[in-house]
Amino acid sequence: MQKKRIGLLVLVMVFVLSACTSTKNDTTHDSSTDMTSDINKKDKLVYTLEYDHHQYQFNMLDGWRKFPNSDKSIAFLLGNKDSKSFMSAGFEEKGNKTLEDYKTDYLKKLNDANATVVIEPEKKELNGWDAYYLGVEMKDNKNRVLTYRIYLVETPDYFINLGAWTSEENPKEATIQGLDDILSTFKEKD
Repeated sequence: MQKKRIGLLVLVMVFVLSACTSTKNDTTHDSSTDMTSDINKKDKLVYTLEYDHHQYQFNMLDGWRKFPNSDKSIAFLLGNKDSKSFMSAGFEEKGNKTLEDYKTDYLKKLNDANATVVIEPEKKELNGWDAYYLGVEMKDNKNRVLTYRIYLVETPDYFINLGAWTSEENPKEATIQGLDDILSTFKEKD
């Protein structure tokens, strides 16, 4: 009877400890989502990402969900099952590069991947950052055409390749607008 009690106590302690333990990556950390309000918008669920002691956030718009991410080359992965859409970001240290250099290197990588630029890079601002916005079509390993909308963002320490894409064949205008909408919410945490 005593052994059963000890075994049960150990089992309960393991369960409690595993429930209370959080995993943390040295370079990225996902905080729990919280609620924030904008003057002109309803309350939205906000996702906060910590990358190398910087915090970024974006709104989790209707239908978008965070997926577990084991690929260390991207900071996060979101998906929208209804529109067959995804969003992710990659971070690269600036070094001595300019945003123009980063854009040129990125376009070379797209060319090497046989991607087609459908919207030429256009200099834009994304929530206070200098950026280039572009549209790309590229085939995946299943030979589906993926339609991308991408921001190449310059922050004081990093370049961020922020992209959203859909595998929807001949994507509807609403799907493309959804990609632009989710990308437009990405910003440094206030």
